[in-house]
Amino acid sequence: EENVDVAATLHNLANVLRRRGRWVEAEALYREALGIQRKLLGNENIEVARTLTDLGLQAAWLGRSDSKELSREGLAIKRKLLGNDSLEVALSLAVMVPMIAEQNVPEAEKMAREALEIQRKQLSEDDPDVAYSFYNLSHVLVHARKLPEAEVALREALARWTKVLGEENQTVASGL
Repeated sequence: EENVDVAATLHNLANVLRRRGRWVEAEALYREALGIQRKLLGNENIEVARTLTDLGLQAAWLGRSDSKELSREGLAIKRKLLGNDSLEVALSLAVMVPMIAEQNVPEAEKMAREALEIQRKQLSEDDPDVAYSFYNLSHVLVHARKLPEAEVALREALARWTKVLGEENQTVASGL
């Protein structure tokens, strides 16, 4: 039976499968959840937007051609329903940056800066998401050949991760 609880459960199961590395299965469940949500909730619903964001990321990891389209649709819905300064918008922007960084560096840089700006306004400076946004921005700046700025952004990310997570943390170690 199709209902919103089934769709939510499918989405949650897809999240678990994604984390376990079962990407193809996760993608199928995201798509199934999205189909139910669109049918029952319509296209302009926050749950639909969240599923589009997760599906877009999953599709990108699998090299699917519709990944950017899915992610852009999720972002547009979030902007419309929650406003441009929402942390959900920042998440969608952050997810999209790596997807488009090689094809459209100026757009990716703009998105990375916008995500970081939103997060810095709404989160503590010590929040790991702020560090991740600095990290994301650093990679875009490398693609843009803005190496001094990329170094500054990467050092910011590393300093924040070290402060919050400690030097022994895997994320911090990978930044070294």
